[in-house]
Amino acid sequence: MTRKSLFLCLLIAMLLLPVLTSCQGKRAHTGAGPGAAGEIYEFTLHHQDPPTAAMGEFFTAYAKRLGAASGGRIKITVHPSAALGGPGDSYKLVTSGACDLAWGQVAQFPGQFPGTEAISLPMIGVENAYMGGKILWDIYRETDLLSAEYQDVHVLFLQTNMDAPLGTNKKVTAAADLQGEKIRCSGGPVTQFIAKLGAVPVSIPITELYRSLERNVVDGFISDWHGVDGFALVELAKYYLDEKIQVMPFWFVMNKNKWDSLPPDIQEIFTRHSGDAALLEIEQYYNSRLQKVTNDITTSGGEINRLTAAERHKWQTIAEETWHDWVRTYAEQGINVEEVLAEVKKRVSEFYKVQL
Repeated sequence: MTRKSLFLCLLIAMLLLPVLTSCQGKRAHTGAGPGAAGEIYEFTLHHQDPPTAAMGEFFTAYAKRLGAASGGRIKITVHPSAALGGPGDSYKLVTSGACDLAWGQVAQFPGQFPGTEAISLPMIGVENAYMGGKILWDIYRETDLLSAEYQDVHVLFLQTNMDAPLGTNKKVTAAADLQGEKIRCSGGPVTQFIAKLGAVPVSIPITELYRSLERNVVDGFISDWHGVDGFALVELAKYYLDEKIQVMPFWFVMNKNKWDSLPPDIQEIFTRHSGDAALLEIEQYYNSRLQKVTNDITTSGGEINRLTAAERHKWQTIAEETWHDWVRTYAEQGINVEEVLAEVKKRVSEFYKVQL
């Protein structure tokens, strides 16, 4: 090679070096090792609640916390109030990749999460959001009873909302007081339970509940304490039967391909701040609402009541009939939910012993 040829080769190599280096720096991370220092991972998070609701506040704080824990490498943009689609669209949004993270209510997807639905059975014994969420999350992590329901996503946590009282505009002390009363239900097995008690179940969105009470379209409702507070139902319903009638399950998931593309250190941050840690924090947000709404009820002249032991036994018997109906309905569809119901009941009975 002549000196002139050698000079030209060196010159070309020097000109191409910055281009090659730049291309390497922009290469997408495969997830096989730690992400490049300073590399930013962006996420869109969809949920249906307003930002001022308990879960709205939680997700705002969650996004900030993960950003701080990652030194700014995790950037989550939260879209509250079902901004990216309706509550019933949340699962499709996340599986299609239209968003990276989504929070959804199981009742919005009838029949799609049958095992998860078990925790929502009436008077199953769940006393608060943490208890419901912890039982559900542990069943998912420790057994394979729910794994098939979430095979298309990566689950960050499963949870429940607060326990739900029966709110009415007349005092209810027995099932006889409910005969013919129109009671708004959130859907699922509790609808059959209310019908068995002699009331008329009505399915309307909670966003329409205030006006429906105001116009006497319904005579009462089953909604968790957070809903009672958030939708100002205290203004229209004076009486609350605090019998922990049900909790409703929710999931918080990430698009599976998105999760698989993340480096282990970013995955670890998500895992550390989700699961049990998230459930404990969510309970704090809910508890603040519980203290507020119970105080609002009593100071405005309302009443919070309980059933007598004998009457409660009647309601519990009717609730358990509803459980068996639920199992039978799914069995007729070729879906076995009996095992997950047994697991929920066992963990409910053991919960406080295990926690202590």
